[in-house]
Parts: sequence; C-alpha cells; structure tokens
Amino acid sequence: MQKMLRPLRFTKFSPVIGSGKQSFPWIAMTDLCRAMAFLIEHKELYGVFNLVSEQMITQKHFAKGLGRRFGAWGAVYIPAFIFKLLYGEMSSVLVSGQRVHPCRLREAGFKFAVPSVERLLGITDKRTVTELDLVRYMGHWHEIARYENRFERGITHATATYTLLPGGVIRVENKGVRNGKKRIAVGLAKCPDLLYPGKLKVSFFLWFYSPYYIFELDHKEYNYALIGSSSDKYLWILARTPQLPEETMQKLLAAIEERGYDCQKLLIFDGQK
Repeated sequence: MQKMLRPLRFTKFSPVIGSGKQSFPWIAMTDLCRAMAFLIEHKELYGVFNLVSEQMITQKHFAKGLGRRFGAWGAVYIPAFIFKLLYGEMSSVLVSGQRVHPCRLREAGFKFAVPSVERLLGITDKRTVTELDLVRYMGHWHEIARYENRFERGITHATATYTLLPGGVIRVENKGVRNGKKRIAVGLAKCPDLLYPGKLKVSFFLWFYSPYYIFELDHKEYNYALIGSSSDKYLWILARTPQLPEETMQKLLAAIEERGYDCQKLLIFDGQK
C-alpha cells in the first residue's frame, strides 16, 4: 500500500499496472488478524485457507479507489515490462494477477468486517449491477427518495418514463410539480459499454452526457432500483409504484448505508420514512 501511495502523493496520479485488468486479491489488516484468530479458535479446521477478501476486483479498480480517496487528478498507466525489469519472475503477481477466493474461510462461517475496498478506503461504493434487461427496465418509475440537487430543487411527485428506441437509445421523460406547476424534461440515455450494463449515460442538453449508475435492482420483478452517479451528490430510489413496502424500503436504506452514503440526506416522499 505504501509503495502504491508514494507516487500518488508526489505526482497526484494513481498508478495502474499494465492494462489494469488483472485480478487484484486483497484483504484488510483487520480481517487478516480476525481470520487468523478465527482459525486458531476453531481447532476442527485444518488444511489450506486463502486469506483474501470476498470482493474480486481488478488492479485498475483498486488504483481508482486510491485516487478517489487521496484526491488524485487521474490515473497513469505504467507499462508491465518496467515491473518485469524491476522484480523479474515476482512481477507476475502484479502484472498477471491471481484469482483467489476465500471459499473455505467463508464456508467455515467467517464474516468479513471490511467487505469492500470502498469500505477500506472510506469512499462510497459505486459498483453497479452486472446484469440488466433494458426491455424490462423500460416504462414508468416513481421517485421515492433522492438527494436534493439543483435540477430537482423544489420538485415533488417526480416520475421518470423510459422508452427504448431503435439502435438501443433510450428516451427519458422526467415529470414533476414545482410551485403547483407541472414540469417536464425530455432527454436521451444510452449504455456506452455492454461489459458494464449498469453504467448508463443520460443527456438533457445536446451531447452533454452524465453518468447514470444502477447500484441496486430488483432483478426478479424489476419493481425498484437504487440509482447514483459518479458524484456522491446524486442518489435516487425509484419504484414502479408511488410507495414501497416497509421491508423493501429498509432493505434499500441498509444498502445505501453499506455503500457509504448518508441516509439522513435523503428526501423521502409519499409518507416513506
């Protein structure tokens, strides 16, 4: 960690090794110590245990997290051959990565106190859903809660209607009421990278697109969604109906807290608490 932080602090750029796509196993020092104590206490356990986090990430994911935590201006890619020259065969761990899972540790009942790199670094978790059926996602949504923002300040009874157009483009129609008058905004959205279906982009003015991240989604019925952005200033809870069951609402609030967002900043509408 210290070796990775040194160039970041001096240059304000977070180092990405090679392509950055290689697996990057990690574990918080707290969980490392807890796992060792867990194995010592459970004398019935024996054999090989991988002491790594459950969260599988790439080296680029980790580098970007460091950049967000320490205010980097951006990322700099360091060619893999430099590490091969410096470390020889040992460089394969950094350049090629290792896919390691804590399967036996998890099966033994161990619970991680620091389950994500975002929690480790004290930043918000912006991981998006890995599967999205755009056709099922289309239709009418009600805004159940949001972080107040300058675009919706004073807006109530907000809704969003998504319509899939030819070519995969999505028509977005946002409606709401401000000072007793109906307000409508029409824009377009798209999925720029099919490898990351939960990371959409939306525009309400010419070619200026903003990130639209689907953090949580009811994959079974598509009845609710938690939406965010690349900025911590934006967060929405959407639902197909004007209200959500209390159990579902509490589940989403717990997910928001788990991701490092402040639930106290949420404006909750239609009697939801």
